[in-house]
Amino acid sequence: MKVVRAGILGFCMGVRRAVEIAERASLETGRVVGKRGLVCLKENDISSLPADSTVIIRAHGVSPVIESELSN
Repeated sequence: MKVVRAGILGFCMGVRRAVEIAERASLETGRVVGKRGLVCLKENDISSLPADSTVIIRAHGVSPVIESELSN
């Protein structure tokens, strides 16, 4: 089998769009954390979020319990 690597590599359209939305949300809140102004949050860190935080949920969603915790 011959494997040919594409000349241009990158995100698919859906992932590219999601990253752009996340970056835009980061800029709108005025908070810059991490390389692109975003940080991954672990479930056990939810309680430490400031009340006015913006949270982006992954495309696969989260459990109703986590969603409820984020809403409060």
